[in-house]
Amino acid sequence: MTSAWYVARVNSVSLPSKLRPVADPEGTPAPYRYAAMNLAEQGFGVFCPCVMDIVVTHGRKVPIGRAVFPGYLFVAFNDEDNAWKSINYTRGVVHLLPLHSEIPIAVPGEFIERMREISSPTEAAEAVVLFAENEVVRIIAGPFAGYVGRVLDSRAGATRVQIPLFAGREVPVTVGTKELEKVKNYAELSAA
Repeated sequence: MTSAWYVARVNSVSLPSKLRPVADPEGTPAPYRYAAMNLAEQGFGVFCPCVMDIVVTHGRKVPIGRAVFPGYLFVAFNDEDNAWKSINYTRGVVHLLPLHSEIPIAVPGEFIERMREISSPTEAAEAVVLFAENEVVRIIAGPFAGYVGRVLDSRAGATRVQIPLFAGREVPVTVGTKELEKVKNYAELSAA
């Protein structure tokens, strides 16, 4: 019988740098490396569907792998071997799903194939730039293009900006975060 894929609940712990493997199984994100490394050492197939995000931190774009199912790994093994019992005692693994079942239930193979197609650790998502509160920004697209204002609240999809709209009166508007750019030198802009 061929091996099937099962879901394992894992602890989200980071490895000390001296214990990190040179090559992570399947590009596993950092919190799941401990469980993935221990399962791979026992000869089990390990798959953690993840997507790469680019996060702007301290002005730098940093790629970060994020798990599609946080706290879970997929483990491949032959259910006739009763190998699932050793998986439940592997360091970093909490238990196989379902929890209150006598034996674990396999995930359909089509689901795993589809997840392998979708999760691409090499392809990075678009950069998410968030603005700090009270940061001065310029709206570069949309009906308020050209206005300069201060950020009230910034999220990945939309940012609330206070702009001088009606006779100098400041009005809060919500615009797409991608429609904003940071004003580099606000002193020169206000003097003009």
